[in-house]
Amino acid sequence: MAKNDDTEQPAGSVANGTPASGVRTANAGILIVDPTDSVGPEAKEILQKAGFQSITVAADTKAALSEIASTPPSIVLSIPGDANADGLALIAGLKDGGDQYSGPVLFFTDAPNHAAHRELLSYAGTDFVSLPLDPVELIARVQSHARLQTKLDRRTKRLDSALALLKETEKRLTGELDSVRTENRDRIDYFAETHHELRTPLNAICGMSDAMRQESFGPMPDGKYKEYASNIFEAGQHLLSIIDARLDLTRIEVGAEPLEIEDVSVNSVIEETTEMLGQLAVDANINLEIDIEPDLPIIETDKRKLRQVLVNLVSNAIKYTPENGRVMMSAKRAEKDGVLVLVVSDTGIGMTAENLHEVMKPYKRGTHDQKGTGLGLPIARKLIELLGGEIDLRSTPGRGTSVRIELPTSIPGQSPPIEAVG
Repeated sequence: MAKNDDTEQPAGSVANGTPASGVRTANAGILIVDPTDSVGPEAKEILQKAGFQSITVAADTKAALSEIASTPPSIVLSIPGDANADGLALIAGLKDGGDQYSGPVLFFTDAPNHAAHRELLSYAGTDFVSLPLDPVELIARVQSHARLQTKLDRRTKRLDSALALLKETEKRLTGELDSVRTENRDRIDYFAETHHELRTPLNAICGMSDAMRQESFGPMPDGKYKEYASNIFEAGQHLLSIIDARLDLTRIEVGAEPLEIEDVSVNSVIEETTEMLGQLAVDANINLEIDIEPDLPIIETDKRKLRQVLVNLVSNAIKYTPENGRVMMSAKRAEKDGVLVLVVSDTGIGMTAENLHEVMKPYKRGTHDQKGTGLGLPIARKLIELLGGEIDLRSTPGRGTSVRIELPTSIPGQSPPIEAVG
């Protein structure tokens, strides 16, 4: 069985009042401060016989602090004397010296009672050794503190090693994060450039095919040509929608969509959405209705992003609702303060529970019966989260879908818009 790293080797046996120290504690450095030269030599001799190999005797505080600065010991033994003596001056020097030494300080004392011992320890000492010296007591106390200090040193080294590893890991992760950010910027630039390169010819294709299908310059010689032109126009429009949606999603995912906070009227956003999509609903023979609670508060949000969410949801609802169906936008106050509830519902084909799980993932659609980019709902969800809100989707096959949005009246962590003065 492997031994715990903190387990000390046996201290040995007591023979003629001289216990043999363990190998690890024998390596402990000991500094004896004895200005009187009355105890230091004897203590050094006893500890050397016990197996301690590194013992230094300092004649005064200055020499002791110099020794600590050059070779920090594991234990300091000192004569305290009175309030002006070197022992207490050493303690003051250790405190003023910052973190040069933080180990135990053992005072030699001939104090006869516990009260005197407690007073001695109140000078910031760790322990005491009685005078005249008893070899067994001296060795036992030094060994005990040496063991504890050895454990502490090893654990400190492990913590230092772990800290160094954490710093190295932090440095590596910071570098990787910077690399990812650079890659994301490059990706945005690439998509933006690709978006431009694709839109230019697609706009030409859509414009020319639209003119052809409407026979703007005269009738087609064959009806098939008109049908082909319509197919080309629809395919071009579909490609444009995919390109635009993919660029939008990429910008949101990499944090390249900064918020533009302003005072926003939800009523006006809903009305603008109705105006934008009204003709689409008419062409699909869908009733587009709104239901807005009176006197809704002005909110602090990003108007463009909120409008994009509603446009995505309403156009999606129109797309998947059969003729003579109904799509409704509603807005009201929530039961909890500082929140509005927006709902986009339809009487469309609906989705199964499995479809609901998949539909929020990019490039997934709730049904395969119609074409779509598969990005409308994922973009709406990410934008609502960006605005500090929550989105919930519920649907029943054959009965329709309802998307509920809980939108805060101000985005958490965002400063309100600054109004011009004067």
